[in-house]
Amino acid sequence: MLTSRTNVRLRKCMLAAGVTYEDLANVADADPKTAQRWVYEGRTPRRRRAERVAAFLGVELFWLWPHLSDLSSWEREGIRQGWQFRFRADDLPSSFLRQTVFAAKSRLWVLTDSNWLLARLLIPDYLASLTLQAGDSPRLLLSPQLVQPHRDMPANAEVRTHPGVHSTSIIRMDGLMMVVPGGLGLETAASPVLFLSRATDEKPFDSFADGFQRLWESCPPSNGRAKATGGD
Repeated sequence: MLTSRTNVRLRKCMLAAGVTYEDLANVADADPKTAQRWVYEGRTPRRRRAERVAAFLGVELFWLWPHLSDLSSWEREGIRQGWQFRFRADDLPSSFLRQTVFAAKSRLWVLTDSNWLLARLLIPDYLASLTLQAGDSPRLLLSPQLVQPHRDMPANAEVRTHPGVHSTSIIRMDGLMMVVPGGLGLETAASPVLFLSRATDEKPFDSFADGFQRLWESCPPSNGRAKATGGD
């Protein structure tokens, strides 16, 4: 029976691969009942076992257990609180970026001109397994040159094309936002990164969110899916 503690991602990966609890137990050198608790009780295995399970299922560690991040607890807490600033986008481990983005539960908005950022986040791969609450869809607002190479976005994502040049990238994950400012003459990888939390940075957070919303409403769907749009 599924509960609020169930590790839905681990369960989905097992079902998709036809993997049993005995299979996980053998891979991780654990008891099958322990493996079952990882799913239905949401328990976290020791890191070495978690790494074996992730490798066996062909997904990254953070996808199954988001809190097993590459960053220290001090850095994770700082980013969660909204004050963390990084001088370069490529200073952040790619696995941490994806862990942060795909921990979204109700909203995932992406505005970018950067193929580097899309590739860094492995967005097409992970969107297929992302389920947002209330039946909402991830929103991707891409430049025209990015839409064609990424036409195979999963059906659960709504893709729109923005007509102008918006070199600043914005990624909203529920009440957390990552902003990579453009127009500095730098490649995305070398650009600074600002993390905003709506809980502590309401005005700048809402300013970026409102800008995304206005741009979103002005652009037609690129994948034929038109949905009612809403704000916060």
